[in-house]
Amino acid sequence: MIDADAVAIDASGNAWFADAYVAPALSKFSSGGTPIPLTSAIATGGGLAAPGPYVIAIDASGNVWAACSSSLAEFTNSGTAISTSAGFPGGGLANPKGIAIDGAGNVWLANYNSGGVSEFSKAGVAITPAPSGYNAAGVLSGAYGVAIDSSGDVWVASADTHSLDELVGTGTPTINLLSVAVKNNTIATAP
Repeated sequence: MIDADAVAIDASGNAWFADAYVAPALSKFSSGGTPIPLTSAIATGGGLAAPGPYVIAIDASGNVWAACSSSLAEFTNSGTAISTSAGFPGGGLANPKGIAIDGAGNVWLANYNSGGVSEFSKAGVAITPAPSGYNAAGVLSGAYGVAIDSSGDVWVASADTHSLDELVGTGTPTINLLSVAVKNNTIATAP
């Protein structure tokens, strides 16, 4: 591990690191800090490309997801690439800075450059439209973090607007600005 940009902990307590700058790769360490050999010492391929990966998450099956500037990669817990050498492109990916996985196994990414949020199915298929993901109205700007609550609503932290926004609903989510939602007492409801 040379330059760790992100970390995720798997169900066994092992730490996975995303190395972005020297060589796009993932590294795995035990909870005691001992390097754990992967299929090829470090996980590469599967769509990992410079610049990145910047974000990493582990799904309920133990698979590892990492995103670079314009592609999403998936690996087994042993570091073998599941995604193709091109990764999973599309969905409005543009320099993702945040990643979360919902209860259905879908992967969500906060894209700083487009401001939008991308959603991929657990099979790696882009669900969101290109080029900006969920952000057709241009409400989000500088999306930097993403989290999913127990209701399945998606929360996005936007660095440029210093805001926290909620995406609610199924299908194409509706963006519910938190400041408006608090004022109108409509948090977790579709406007």
